[in-house]
Amino acid sequence: MRNPFKTQPSIPFLFFISGISGLIYETVWFRMLIRVFGTTLEATSTVLAVFMGGLALGAVLAGKKADGLKNPLKVYAGLELLVALFALAATFIMAGLPELIAPLLPEGGTAAGAVPLIRLLVSGAVLLVPTVLMGATLPLLVSQLSTGVEDSGGKISRLYALNTLGAVLGVLVSGYLLIGHVGEKGTAVLAALLNLL
Repeated sequence: MRNPFKTQPSIPFLFFISGISGLIYETVWFRMLIRVFGTTLEATSTVLAVFMGGLALGAVLAGKKADGLKNPLKVYAGLELLVALFALAATFIMAGLPELIAPLLPEGGTAAGAVPLIRLLVSGAVLLVPTVLMGATLPLLVSQLSTGVEDSGGKISRLYALNTLGAVLGVLVSGYLLIGHVGEKGTAVLAALLNLL
């Protein structure tokens, strides 16, 4: 039985790179949402909920179609391009989100309780598309590399391990190095370049 990791060694590496870019975006968006919500707790909760929810939704949607595709790798490449475009767009929208949301927020009275909900819905809408696209990448790679049901479990676990290692590196690099040197938007641009790679 052929080993797809030997015949296509670049695929796992690219998924590692994808993990780096994904968590760079998440770190940047978390910092931006602090300015929207004003508190770390609400910003963290929003980013985690939308990020994980989007990943799950993307995985479910792509998982239903992946095995029927002639060339999942081409679709994966297209998705990485879309991730770069939509994640950059989301980042630039998020930079101006406090000003964009301000006219929608009610002032005082009983309506003030709706403020967190409005912030959550608008922020979630901005981040949903790029996170769904990110979530759709794993089923496509598993489908590309899998030679049968019996080996898909091992492939999934290895891809997730590589993606998680990339995610750890992405958090460290963005949090301790990139944002301080090139700013939030510059850091997101570098993440988009990794997607394009």
